[in-house]
Amino acid sequence: MASARWTPEEYAAFRARKLGTTYKEVAAKTQPVRLPTEPKKTKAPPPREAETVKAVLQLLTAHPKVALAWRQNSGAVQSSYTRKDGSSRSRFVRFNACDGISDICGFLTDGRFLAIECKRIGGKATEAQLSFLAAVRHAGGIAVLAFDVSDVSAILSALDIPEKHLKP
Repeated sequence: MASARWTPEEYAAFRARKLGTTYKEVAAKTQPVRLPTEPKKTKAPPPREAETVKAVLQLLTAHPKVALAWRQNSGAVQSSYTRKDGSSRSRFVRFNACDGISDICGFLTDGRFLAIECKRIGGKATEAQLSFLAAVRHAGGIAVLAFDVSDVSAILSALDIPEKHLKP
């Protein structure tokens, strides 16, 4: 099958016929034709961690084995304030007192604690996050390092929770 695009030589020959001159004259005056290139096929970037957290929370809200789940915000900020005497001060305020706490915390319907640390594909958990997950496992809870919603779904489906404990 012939290509619908012209090579620079074919285009110059076409212009020469149209203008009634020779190919060499047109080729000398005409700048090279830049043919449109095919767009590069790039892989879609992996979903951001926030998107994974949102999707996992939606799954947990609807799942019959999960009683309660919430997003556990953590971090710190430098805050400035004015005292009663008029002097200005600043202080460091932490949003969470526990280092490495998981992105999502909750409870299963049988009473076990649930901790889910979400990471972007290719991301790595910090030492504090891994030690928190290990502490949850040691205490009898369920700890998950999730790169995708399917990781959490697989863990929840593998849990053996009696029928009487499931949400209606």
